[in-house]
Amino acid sequence: MSEVITVHYKPPYFIERTTMNGGCLPFGDMAAMGIWYYFLLAAHLYATRMSKGAILYEHDKHGEADFKKLFMTIAELYSVNPQEMARRWELVEKECNRIGWDLNEMLPNKSEYRQHAATIIIN
Repeated sequence: MSEVITVHYKPPYFIERTTMNGGCLPFGDMAAMGIWYYFLLAAHLYATRMSKGAILYEHDKHGEADFKKLFMTIAELYSVNPQEMARRWELVEKECNRIGWDLNEMLPNKSEYRQHAATIIIN
């Protein structure tokens, strides 16, 4: 007899980035939390795998990360509609400005990683 194992995962909630703590993400807005989490992961992937000077090992392939899949997985993780999550991209821009992060340096505007949020709304 096989046992079924259930895993419960609570996605990150960035309380320090919420409006009640001076941030730009509305308290309780899981789509906003999802887009912020997507931004953090996409920026990390860009810095470590895609940007000039990133260290790639022999087994790594440049451009291997699937940002669309990442986006959709995060939307599912937060139990939100991907289009609703994508509509919150302006909150990422506002929060980066508020805390002094250079969004263009972290995730170039012309990159597919940053543009993906906009294309989700259209498709």
